Amino acid sequence: SARVSSGPWLSLSYTGGCNFDNACKFIANRFSELNKSEYKTVYCQFTVATETDNVRKVFLCVKDIILQNNLRDNGLI
Repeated sequence: SARVSSGPWLSLSYTGGCNFDNACKFIANRFSELNKSEYKTVYCQFTVATETDNVRKVFLCVKDIILQNNLRDNGLI
């Protein structure tokens, strides 16, 4: 179980209490709200230092970003 505490990433609008899942959703939503580009996608990954599968997830996201950019740049989407 993760511990949620105050920090600069929390704003006064966070009302999810001391709950890891609520905090993750809040942070992901904040990053998504900041993305004003129709061409950029925000990929949120929450992990712990011992989660070895995280590298695979990050590479899959990077591959998707590259693929989407290439398709868009060549007028295919």
